This record gives sequence, structure tokens and C-alpha cells, in this order.
Amino acid sequence: MNKDSVNEEEAVARAIEQDIIFGRLGPGERLREETIARDKAASRHHVRSALMILERSGIVTRERNKGAHVRAYSAEEVRQLYDLRELLTRQAALKISLPASPRDIANIQALQEDYEAAIASRSLPDIHATNDAFHVGFFALCRNPYLVGHAETGHGHDLYHPGGDHEQFRAPCRRRPSIAR
Repeated sequence: MNKDSVNEEEAVARAIEQDIIFGRLGPGERLREETIARDKAASRHHVRSALMILERSGIVTRERNKGAHVRAYSAEEVRQLYDLRELLTRQAALKISLPASPRDIANIQALQEDYEAAIASRSLPDIHATNDAFHVGFFALCRNPYLVGHAETGHGHDLYHPGGDHEQFRAPCRRRPSIAR
């Protein structure tokens, strides 16, 4: 498989993921390869590979003779996933060498400012992207490449709630303790 093919599959996977995150595709909704291929101007082969990528990340389920569907999380599963994220974040915080270097502090502050600017702009794609970037940057501070890889690949099952209430995104800004203290 050549690099262009992999890039195309990743691009289609990211486009489908965006549709899921921002509510254009709902929980339990069937993902038809031919429809996605037409909508994303991609081959069915790339769509099939993209769906496998999303299945591995846990946001799509596939069943033989039934096709692919957006994974529907129960309220209990959502709670458990947030518990997992909280545990990982706490453990990462405990592993950060203190005092943090001025460069590390500047980098994480810049990521936090980007996130706050995205919230102010009310752009859900920017909020999502800057939140991901913040967590990758935060996990990088503990110098554990496995945590960074976990954050980069989305295996943290970050769940976002599309809608007009952007106050839900401001609360984490207020709760994040400053590593500069």
C-alpha cells in the first residue's frame, strides 16, 4: 500500500469522524460505503479502510452482513470513558517532572490559549482540534510516549457534545490547574 493511499484513507476516516463528533451522523446510524464514497469523493476501497480505522478507534462498529454503524454509547459507558480520561490525566500529571521548564510552560500555556480562543470563536471543529492538541501536549510533559500515542490516536474515546451551549467547554478551562505554580 502506498503512502498516498494511506493518506486518503486517513483523510476519509477523519472526515467521517468529524461528521460523528459534530452530530451529522448519529449514534447507531448505518454507514453505507457507497454513500460515504460519493459524499467524500473517495473510492469504496478507501472508505472501507477508513471504516476499519474508525472501528479500531472504537467509534464505529462493524458486523458481518449488517455493515458499519456509528457506535452508540450508553450513559454508563460515557461515564466510564470520562472516568478513564480523568485517571489517565491525573497519572500523567503526577509523572510530570517539576518544576516544568520555561519552554514546557510556554508551550502548554499557548495550547490553553488556543483552546480558549476556539471556545470564544464558537467553532466546534476548532474546539475539538485545540482540545486534542492540548491533551497531546499535556501528556507529552510526562515524557511517556505511550500516553502521547494514546492521545494522538484518539483511543481516549473523547466524547464531544455538539450543540450551541459552549459553556460546557469553558468549565475544563477553569478546572485545569496551572503547571506554572
